[in-house]
Amino acid sequence: PASKSNAYSWLKAPRYSGRPCEVGPLARMWINGEYAHGVSVMDRHLARAQEALKIAQAAQRWLEELVPDGPVYTPPVIPAMATGMGLTEAPRGALGHWLGISGGRISQYQVITPTTWNASPRDNKGILGPMEEALLGTPVQNPEKPIEVMRVIHSFDPCLDCAVH
Repeated sequence: PASKSNAYSWLKAPRYSGRPCEVGPLARMWINGEYAHGVSVMDRHLARAQEALKIAQAAQRWLEELVPDGPVYTPPVIPAMATGMGLTEAPRGALGHWLGISGGRISQYQVITPTTWNASPRDNKGILGPMEEALLGTPVQNPEKPIEVMRVIHSFDPCLDCAVH
């Protein structure tokens, strides 16, 4: 947008209690007390692999709980006026949706995706977001092909389509 032509970033800068937060499998494992070894590229990939195994094991149990021929969908009742939010943990991390309904139609909507948290730029206080912080001090052997930068960014499993507004 023309109004942001000189902007540092076009991403939102979400904060929790004024601080940037890394979200995703590694963060979940830290919070749950299942991991306390580091926050490197390898740690993020290891956490994602460990979580995939846990989910595969849980999926088997969930399949066994299915009730054959049971209801699978209930049509929603859309109110004329309402506000609401939905907060969940998606595979990439914390995901939030906020909306308002007026006249039976969506009148306001905002989403903050996991990539918005992780790719969050430095804020107006100069506090760096998780990806930018992770890149600081990363040695780059060949500035013409900075593959190390790609490795760090990819370790966050970004979905930039979801983060750019």
